[in-house]
Amino acid sequence: MKNYFLGLAAIIIAIGAAAYTSPEVKVKPQSYTFYFTGNPLLDTDVADESKWSITPTENECEEEDNKACQIVVDDNQTFVDVNDGNKRKLLSTLGIIAVAGADGSGNGYVPKMPHTGISSSKGRP
Repeated sequence: MKNYFLGLAAIIIAIGAAAYTSPEVKVKPQSYTFYFTGNPLLDTDVADESKWSITPTENECEEEDNKACQIVVDDNQTFVDVNDGNKRKLLSTLGIIAVAGADGSGNGYVPKMPHTGISSSKGRP
């Protein structure tokens, strides 16, 4: 009888433990849109992380993707600058590369993220 009681107790404990185990929840990383504030005709401006701001600019993106306008990055590619009013900024190690736009560099540069291959966020949600 003692063996049956121990077996029954083990089954009850196992069912009780399984009932209180929550499934692992995957959290989608937060993404941020950064807007270009420099000169899109200069490849050095497009590649400079400090020329991208979380604050929207007055200039709206053009229909063509031939000039730097905006990029979307994940939370782990940004930081909060406590010395600048807690503004979110791009990491300086992000490594944005300026590539010639659709019509060549004479018409502007677009950003390319080397680790993602994203050349523009135009048309992205």
